[in-house]
Amino acid sequence: MASQIRSAISIPSNIAEWAARDSKKDLVRILYIALGPLAEPGTHFLVAKNFSFLSEGEGLSVEVKKIRNMLLG
Repeated sequence: MASQIRSAISIPSNIAEWAARDSKKDLVRILYIALGPLAEPGTHFLVAKNFSFLSEGEGLSVEVKKIRNMLLG
């Protein structure tokens, strides 16, 4: 799960890289692409919570939902 969390760091890095370009179309595209890496840690947290590996996974789940809403907004 630690590697999934580290890979989630690529989300803001990729957005920053594409935001520096002038194309709104490219930015919208990268925001949709960012949904994939965002879904991975969210799924891992849910599985870990269901198997009682995490007791406080709900806070993380809420954060993943907030970020997803920002990307889609």
